[in-house]
Amino acid sequence: MKEFNLLINGRPTPGALTMNVINPATGEAFAVSPRADAKQLDAAVQAAKAAFPAWSRLNVAARRAKIMAIADGVEGRLDELARLLTAEQGKPLRDAMGEIGGAAAILRVLASDGDDSVAVAERRN
Repeated sequence: MKEFNLLINGRPTPGALTMNVINPATGEAFAVSPRADAKQLDAAVQAAKAAFPAWSRLNVAARRAKIMAIADGVEGRLDELARLLTAEQGKPLRDAMGEIGGAAAILRVLASDGDDSVAVAERRN
């Protein structure tokens, strides 16, 4: 059975709690999902707050590059993520592939040179 971790302060971290992820088509657990306790939640919030100043200092081009890298990562794992989504939700694989591909596309649109979404966020900081 596949097990996952939380990501807190850039490090994979086992959850203080866990829960089984059930495939609705089979009724069987196929993965174990981490669940944070209050202490882990507080640690994640503190890590995000600590990381924000460095993100805020990045210029638009650097932010765009990071968002595009995330989109590349999602696309690079499209099949894996779509199969996981199908097992978790029971949706057809084709629909799951469209959903994951759509997430990568939205990231690209938000980071594109033709869209000022990232630049607007920079001006607000």
